[in-house]
Amino acid sequence: MFAPARVYFFFHYTVDGGYTQIMQSLPEWKLIEKAPQYDIHNGEHGLRMTMYTLDAEPGVYRIPPTTRPRACYNIVFVPR
Repeated sequence: MFAPARVYFFFHYTVDGGYTQIMQSLPEWKLIEKAPQYDIHNGEHGLRMTMYTLDAEPGVYRIPPTTRPRACYNIVFVPR
């Protein structure tokens, strides 16, 4: 089913698969100041994530593939 949604795409700040540069080149995606964290009680490696959002209308959207090895990322769809 195609429906409007807010899309969140977030990734690790160093193990990013190149998404730091990729997302900066996609003007429809907006950088959000705060991003989810993980493994919060085991050092700092999961405390610094980068997150972008897109208000998507019904249709098909593509996120470009990684450009570097190793990527820790996730995507969330929230119906509008």
